[in-house]
Amino acid sequence: MGGRSWGSYTQLAVRGGTYGAYIDLTAGGAGSGNKIAEYKIQAVDLGGHVIGFTTPIQIHFEGSNPGGNKGQIASISTPTEYLLLPTYPNPFNPTTTVEFSVPEYVHVTVRIYNAMGQELAGLVDEDKEIGTYQFTFDGSKLSSGIYFCDIVAGKFHQVQKMILQM
Repeated sequence: MGGRSWGSYTQLAVRGGTYGAYIDLTAGGAGSGNKIAEYKIQAVDLGGHVIGFTTPIQIHFEGSNPGGNKGQIASISTPTEYLLLPTYPNPFNPTTTVEFSVPEYVHVTVRIYNAMGQELAGLVDEDKEIGTYQFTFDGSKLSSGIYFCDIVAGKFHQVQKMILQM
């Protein structure tokens, strides 16, 4: 099945059949493991004119079945609150994953600071759509110690402690 790409979104073909219309949301084949896919649904009138898009919808797929069958949809969700999830792993050596959710279109900054308050890295400094995002922080050039992940998104602000063990 082909699609037309707009940035990180793809127009998917709508299929019809005995059980009504559905969208083929394939997220990998045999051995693909768990994945998160994000889609926007495009509204088109009967004349073929685009009327608009939904906010992003996240679809969580659970692995593949034996024999190469496609994975099952585990859940469909959009974030309803601002959230900075615990970095993982923590303690880390030398990389850790920073994951956050935003419930609306907003400017987001994510920065890493040392224990003296000096900024070491800027992971994000851009506008983000509704969704959940992941970034990897590489601390391989730093010494062991305590660091802080700081997120600002609109009026939301949260800081989290990270421990680097080399």
